[in-house]
Amino acid sequence: MKREAPTNIEKDLDRLLALIAENTCRILEAERTTIYLVDENGAGIVILGPDGSFLGRQLTMGWNEGQLYYPSQMCINEKAEVFIADRGNSRVQIFTLVK
Repeated sequence: MKREAPTNIEKDLDRLLALIAENTCRILEAERTTIYLVDENGAGIVILGPDGSFLGRQLTMGWNEGQLYYPSQMCINEKAEVFIADRGNSRVQIFTLVK
């Protein structure tokens, strides 16, 4: 049986898995429609569509409130509150998920 060439989604998922393996980001999927990635080295949150398409980027590197310095983990609760472990600033920041 001949394997077909990988699709763009498969290639994007392969890249995503490689990032995870390198421990440069953590994945959180919310509502199965949007994928949020914690980008430790880029100090922000990357937003992807369900097909892996790039939808945007939020937050910036810094030390002030609302900025991140080497974020490491993220979770979203049922109230759409986003908790981000801001490792470089030794704190947890709380944001609200806005659609």
